[in-house]
Amino acid sequence: MARFDVILMDADRTLFDFDRGEQAALETVMAGLGRRVAPDALARYRRINDELWSAVERGELETGALSPVRFARFLSEEGVGADPDAVSDRYIDELGRQAWLMPGAVRVCARLAKTYRLYVVTNGFERVQRARMAKSAVRPYFADVFVSQEIGAAKPEPAFYDEVLRRAGVSDRSRVLAVGDSASADVAGANRAGIAACYLSPTGAPLPAGVSAEFTVKSLDGLTAFL
Repeated sequence: MARFDVILMDADRTLFDFDRGEQAALETVMAGLGRRVAPDALARYRRINDELWSAVERGELETGALSPVRFARFLSEEGVGADPDAVSDRYIDELGRQAWLMPGAVRVCARLAKTYRLYVVTNGFERVQRARMAKSAVRPYFADVFVSQEIGAAKPEPAFYDEVLRRAGVSDRSRVLAVGDSASADVAGANRAGIAACYLSPTGAPLPAGVSAEFTVKSLDGLTAFL
């Protein structure tokens, strides 16, 4: 008998090739402003973005406020005199069109869906995540998609998982596995919610002290070794 009934799957860098989609969206938006995104500019954007998403994880920033703030900072550093709210809006629309998947995503999800109920759980923007999922080849394999902006709490907060499991009709947390690439959001969130975790670590980097996972894999295909 399978140990789990439900799998909660992260979206960015777990199902979706977020880095590829992010770069494509940023290049399109900045091209509209007459600017090229050089490697150092992309690195600056990602630094700003990572800092702000970490603030969301710590409960210091609301998801809805993140995008205008990141573009205010990024445009300022780039010396671009554009309205950050308008740029943010265009970027979110463009990012929602980027549905590049990680290697093996369709194959693995199709196999897992035969045995488990699959759900997407993501710290992201509703417009982005739902647009990507709607056009993605993995959408048929997921029972539902749960986005932090809709839930009103973000991973790793237990309130996020409480609401996800309530909506999914799950009462036995011992039958749930969370899968994701972020030690601070996915694995720590599962730990705090009393859910088993699988850490997706492409480089094989270990988890930090105080965070633990029942399983560690380097790719989605690694899930099929124990599921």
